[in-house]
Amino acid sequence: MKNPALHKAFAQGAEATTDKARCAAYQKAAKALISQVDAVPLVNDPFIYALRKGFSAKMLGGSLDDPILRITG
Repeated sequence: MKNPALHKAFAQGAEATTDKARCAAYQKAAKALISQVDAVPLVNDPFIYALRKGFSAKMLGGSLDDPILRITG
């Protein structure tokens, strides 16, 4: 696949020396992957998520993905 932004962000994540930098790079990679439709979710089942203080969720490409859920505190 030809997606220079994806490859660059993925390489930055692999080379990152802190969790914060690695996470930021992989978030860029996920956005790059979705933005060019290199990967499209085939199933989007409805789920109910309850969040609380110290827990966050991000929606990339319009769908909530379990691997993107993060404990923040």
